[in-house]
Amino acid sequence: MEPIPRNEIYMPYAFSEASDPYNIVYAGDWAVCQHNWAGLVDLNESGEPVPALAEAWSLSRDRKQVTFRLANALFWSDGSEITTDQIVKSLRVSKEGTVHTDLSEALESIEAKGSDEIVFKLKRPLPPLLRSLAYSDWAVVHPSSLKKSGNKHIVKSELPCSGPFCVKVGDAQRSSEKVPLERNPFFYKRPNPKVGSAIFDDVSLIHYTECDALVSNADKILTLRSYSHSLTKDCENKLIDLGFEFTNPHPSWLEAMTFTQSALKRLNFKTRMNFIVQIKSFIDEKVKKDGHLQATGIRGPFETGALTHKEFNALVSEFKKEFGKEKVGLKSLKIAVSDSTTKFYGYGIFVDAVKKMGIDLIEAKLPRSEFVRKFKNGELHSDYDLYFFSMGSGDPDPDGNWRFSAAHYFSDIIDSKKVSQAYYSLDDSERMNLYKSLERDLFSAAIFIPIYISKDVIGIHNSYKFVSPASFRFGLSFYDTAKK
Repeated sequence: MEPIPRNEIYMPYAFSEASDPYNIVYAGDWAVCQHNWAGLVDLNESGEPVPALAEAWSLSRDRKQVTFRLANALFWSDGSEITTDQIVKSLRVSKEGTVHTDLSEALESIEAKGSDEIVFKLKRPLPPLLRSLAYSDWAVVHPSSLKKSGNKHIVKSELPCSGPFCVKVGDAQRSSEKVPLERNPFFYKRPNPKVGSAIFDDVSLIHYTECDALVSNADKILTLRSYSHSLTKDCENKLIDLGFEFTNPHPSWLEAMTFTQSALKRLNFKTRMNFIVQIKSFIDEKVKKDGHLQATGIRGPFETGALTHKEFNALVSEFKKEFGKEKVGLKSLKIAVSDSTTKFYGYGIFVDAVKKMGIDLIEAKLPRSEFVRKFKNGELHSDYDLYFFSMGSGDPDPDGNWRFSAAHYFSDIIDSKKVSQAYYSLDDSERMNLYKSLERDLFSAAIFIPIYISKDVIGIHNSYKFVSPASFRFGLSFYDTAKK
């Protein structure tokens, strides 16, 4: 008798009440979206474009036109045909620009050509286009799911879906902690062994905070992801004894602090930069001593378009010539943090460093929902001096990280036109240098304190294996697993 397949993926990321690929809120939403919606292309384990709803594509000689040939027999999860016109309508919504992948200034038009081709006409050559189209905000959404709210589009319903697994809408277990899914029987790659050999029907994505949750549910878990600093050796050994195998830690998340709008008005540039230079010295010394990865900006120092440790330290050294030699003069600082992140390594060493500087730290440890509410309505910026946040830093291409940062965190500092200039550059070396200049601009504004780059580990039960593109998704997809 075939054993019941393990059908849960555990991750330390929460979910929104309803997933919307155009308006991602939590990291867990990416995992939901990649199951529920499919795009023209996907990315393999190396972060390179591979066919998805489009089985092939071609580029014109002037590189200003890309023609996609659609795969045969594409269907929505309700069994109705996915038409070329529906795909074009969905892509045109993405064309208007999303927080993560804004191609609005680069695309002239998206048109259907016959019954099985879609043509992208570009205003200029765009080398990263295919990689950008693999993100969830360029996935194909059913026309009935779309709704205009003010100046932006939202997805009002997760069904019908175009991806390999659909959200079980209306399921009583759906929450910010759990998202039940069911296999899409009409998914275009259903005969592919990537799906068929795993024999998944009803599955779930689970948010957890404590290692005990992993051990107590080990018989249900297919794969899990954990912050490496929170997966104790004792817990890891217990899971190994229960049949799990673990990857090496993978750098993936930035942990950082940023000054609020209120603090920018109250504290002058000199005070802020003195504080940043001094506390960064404490932080970097501790991070290095503990064997962790020093943060140099919004992306890890190993990523494309990021400042290396040598480049970042040279930048800080320039500011040390003028700042950091005198007392900061701050008696207290009010800081806002989500209660779910107070145990993060980066937050802990920041708090310790502030105390070493003799500054009274007034902490507001807010429930996650309240933190998000205050972030959205501006109260974080009016009621506090600093807030702690973590952000994914490992996108294959820098563009998404910068657009997300500009939209949510540093709109006054990061020039969106400069982000676009970097994205559109045809010279890769010039492009990466432009992203590095954004890192320098951000630090030089005395608003942002990068703390460290955290690492994640992936565990998968030894009765299963990862298949491409699991390396890109970091083990967060049922679609990327198969029976051994």
